[in-house]
Parts: sequence; C-alpha cells; structure tokens
Amino acid sequence: MSHHSCLNEHVFVSLCKTQEIIESWRKDYNVNWPHSSLDNMTPEEFSAAFKRAQKAEIANRRVEQSQG
Repeated sequence: MSHHSCLNEHVFVSLCKTQEIIESWRKDYNVNWPHSSLDNMTPEEFSAAFKRAQKAEIANRRVEQSQG
C-alpha cells in the first residue's frame, strides 16, 4: 500500500479530517504491512521474531555458562 493509494482514495475537505485520515493510514501501514527493511515482515512479526531470537540467545548463554 503506497501513500498514493491513500491520497487517491480520499477527498480532503479540511485540515483536521486530512490529519485523521493520514494518521490512520500511517498507523495501518506501519503496523500491518510488510517492510523490506524488516525482511518483508510486518513490524509486529519482526518484533516477535526478535524477541524469540533474544530468548534463544539468553538460553544458549546460560547453557554455555553452566558448562564452562
């Protein structure tokens, strides 16, 4: 979804309404759409994957420390 789709789908009649529409689009885009900079995951998916990786890293360190 590009910003053009948002701009082309709406008629902006006031600054206040324009801000509401753009903010709603921005939140949707940043939360629900995959991003190439996040390995084509949504921010929510990327965050979950990052947290899993962190937990795995912590678990690996604990195992290494207990063995060493």
